[in-house]
Amino acid sequence: MQQIPDAQFVFHNVGQGLFYSGNIDGFEFVYDCGSTRKQHLSNLVLNYKQGLPNGKVDLLVLSHLHEDHVAGLYTLFCRNPKTLIENVILPYLSPIERLILAIAKPNMGNWYYKFLSKPVEFFVERGVRRITYLGGSEQNQKTDVEKSDMRDGEQSKRFMDKLNNSISLKKVILDNEPRLHQFLTGQLQIKSHDGEIIICTNSLYWQFRFFNYSVEPEKLLTFANCIKGFIKHENFGEITTSPQKRTQLRDCYKSLHKKDFNNTSILVLHGPISDRRRFTPIKNRAQLLTGDIDLKQHISEISGHFGSSLSDVSLCLIPHHGSIRNWDKTILRCFSRSCNWVVSTGRRNRSQPCYDILRDIKKQGHDYAICNDNSTVTFSAYRGLHTSTVIS
Repeated sequence: MQQIPDAQFVFHNVGQGLFYSGNIDGFEFVYDCGSTRKQHLSNLVLNYKQGLPNGKVDLLVLSHLHEDHVAGLYTLFCRNPKTLIENVILPYLSPIERLILAIAKPNMGNWYYKFLSKPVEFFVERGVRRITYLGGSEQNQKTDVEKSDMRDGEQSKRFMDKLNNSISLKKVILDNEPRLHQFLTGQLQIKSHDGEIIICTNSLYWQFRFFNYSVEPEKLLTFANCIKGFIKHENFGEITTSPQKRTQLRDCYKSLHKKDFNNTSILVLHGPISDRRRFTPIKNRAQLLTGDIDLKQHISEISGHFGSSLSDVSLCLIPHHGSIRNWDKTILRCFSRSCNWVVSTGRRNRSQPCYDILRDIKKQGHDYAICNDNSTVTFSAYRGLHTSTVIS
């Protein structure tokens, strides 16, 4: 078996949530950083930061903005030791969608509501060099697709962004938040999920591909109509950061279909594509990270978008902590039998992971591992999967 340069990945033992990190031949990557166990999460994030060789994370991807996926951002950005985050990718949620998330979580720290109020400013103020809002495909909208205008000389030799610029998402964002125009010549990028990002390390080329789905606007109308009676001259940002206003809007929140916001999750398929020294292809070492996406709704879009690349996946995250409501066993047909599955969940959560999901995986000839408060799952691109018990 051909060995590739060092590439190690960890599903940290955060309990009910997800914190995944990887080191790809010196390139640091984080996908989500959250848990409902805030102090436990903070300790794990601090331990992770202390182990960074140069105090820098090259790429942070937030699948979506729920507490159990982003609650560690404060520790990651604001607690010593200081950490520089080079690139952040996240789904775009409108101000009203972010207000809905703020109402859903009444007991978070003030930083969380400021983050939801103005995510771009939150990252810019903390030194992030490049923020990318990611939207869905525009391949069938010829007037809305724009190739990246970044010249070769402006791209880092280490980080090559080959995602398409999204004109339609840009219009939506500037209509909702015109103040963001000031960041478009610098830190803010607006992209579709068509294309890829390629990382060039000393020894290999590593590819990141994405999938993203947005909440349908009509599903927000009921909430929008409900809050009209509470809004006077305040904008959504002011309401998002006001505890009193959030409390007043709790009844409006009850009318929503909350699972729609899980479907804003950014999926990431990443893995090595070739050895730089010999330029030889590297197969069957990819991973698919799924956030809280609902496979029952989007399996055909996901499989259509990634196509045959799914057969190269050797590790896949079971979405939404193993909830049966988000599972569709037909996804298993897209992967080879050598694929391992991982679920990140709370040790005391009796419904997640659902036993039926684990049975489906085993029945198809695959294997799985469970990451919880006391169990860390590590994956090596060439040594495979390993589960270890830790004391929390």
